[in-house]
Amino acid sequence: MTDIESKIAKALGKLRMAKVSSILDDGHAIDIQLTDYTGDVWEYKIDGRGDFTMTEVIFYAKRFIDESNATPTIVLNYKVA
Repeated sequence: MTDIESKIAKALGKLRMAKVSSILDDGHAIDIQLTDYTGDVWEYKIDGRGDFTMTEVIFYAKRFIDESNATPTIVLNYKVA
C-alpha cells in the first residue's frame, strides 16, 4: 500500500474500510473498489494538473461509500499475547 493509499484508508476509518475491497493509486488517480464490485476513480491534483485536491478525493470517497449498497466485511482486531 502506497503512502497515499494508507492516508486515504486512515481517513476513511474502519467502518467505511469494511466496505472497501481495494484502494489503488497510480500516481495520478485514486481508484476505490467496493465489496459489491462497484467502484469510482478520482484524478487528484499533482503539479497543477488533475481535478480534485486530496481533501476533495477523501470527501467524495466517503460519500460514495456511504451511499453504496456494499456489504461490510467483518474486521477483527485482536492482540496476540
